[in-house]
Amino acid sequence: MLVAQGIAGIQGNPQLVFRMIQWVIMMAVIIAFVTWRAMKIKKNPENSITFQDDLHKKKEMGGEDVDFNQNMTLRQKLVLATFVIGMVIVVFGLVNFGWYMNELSMCFLGMGILMGIFGGLTETEIAEEFITGVKDIAFAAMVIGFCSGIMVVAQDGKIIDTILNALSNLVANSNNVVFAAVLYVVQSLLTLLVPSSSGLAALSIPILAPLCDLHGVNPEAAVTALQYGNQLTNLLSPVAGTTVAGLAVCRVSFAQWWKTIWKVWIILAVLAIAFCTISAGL
Repeated sequence: MLVAQGIAGIQGNPQLVFRMIQWVIMMAVIIAFVTWRAMKIKKNPENSITFQDDLHKKKEMGGEDVDFNQNMTLRQKLVLATFVIGMVIVVFGLVNFGWYMNELSMCFLGMGILMGIFGGLTETEIAEEFITGVKDIAFAAMVIGFCSGIMVVAQDGKIIDTILNALSNLVANSNNVVFAAVLYVVQSLLTLLVPSSSGLAALSIPILAPLCDLHGVNPEAAVTALQYGNQLTNLLSPVAGTTVAGLAVCRVSFAQWWKTIWKVWIILAVLAIAFCTISAGL
């Protein structure tokens, strides 16, 4: 968002209070949905779309029941402590030194090796468990790599520029009432080609922000549309790295995910369009 505001020439963060209100409303909707869903599944576990998959996972993990009253062993405490300390180091590095993939990979690899040692695994068992973990996200990694290749072709071939120009012309022909809603739709469609929020900001804001000025609309509308169009689309997009990897780790298919999330996603999208409209008029 701050990157987009900088590109649009917006000084400071003039709609900060309004964005805080948006955050509270969005979080309230999400918390209510998760709570309702959890209560529904707790009452009748068979209604869960992953019920059969969960039974299979429990068998893979060595049993149906877990004794939650059992005391932790020293090895388990060391493993847990290694994880907590490792995550503290990761956050510290992100905040203070700007760590990214290379540094984070080093930290997670080190954590995995140390936890294996503290857990009493041999070097062979550590390697085997590492391969088992990689297996869960290998498909996600391949999908992300494939989609990244498509994005390179689209950018170098000026395909994205052509699409963006056509979509911006569509926005330019809209009246002020639907202008913000069209901005949201445009950003959502572009997100399918450019999942990165900062990349999408650099690509679209230089065109959409001046369009806001031409229509007499607050350029913050373009930033808000980017904010919601990108993030909400990535909740459903098969090219969004975080979503694809998260579902792969949890062994949840996209069909199962879409079936679960689509109702609340529509509510969030309607709220997002409303926020974009309000942002345009502030």
